[in-house]
Amino acid sequence: MGWRTVIVNEHSKLSYKNNHLIFKSSTKSEMIHLSEIDILLCETCDISITTMLLKRLSDENILTIFCDDKRLPSSQILPYYGRHDSSLQLSRQISWENDVKATVWTEIIAQKIINQGNHLSQLTFD
Repeated sequence: MGWRTVIVNEHSKLSYKNNHLIFKSSTKSEMIHLSEIDILLCETCDISITTMLLKRLSDENILTIFCDDKRLPSSQILPYYGRHDSSLQLSRQISWENDVKATVWTEIIAQKIINQGNHLSQLTFD
């Protein structure tokens, strides 16, 4: 089971090779072993992704989330036979104390505001 959340937020290509996610952009290239990945977040609509990578992400039960042009989550890919511990994870999150839930919620909202600010700064007006 992975432990990384991989966030892709720039024009790039994602592909698969030898059980690795291959990330290529105009400035860099990286390889991440699929066993390290828990979540892949595609934060921009400017990403090319191969179907072989999508299949392998599904095989490895890696949650893949796609965002819209406002960088808000719009869809996700989950395998039919998902994670063995998803109900356990949900139960743990439900049992969190209210102050922990409030802190997590605050961090989520703060990150959404930052993401929207980044999106607005990238817009050009004629």
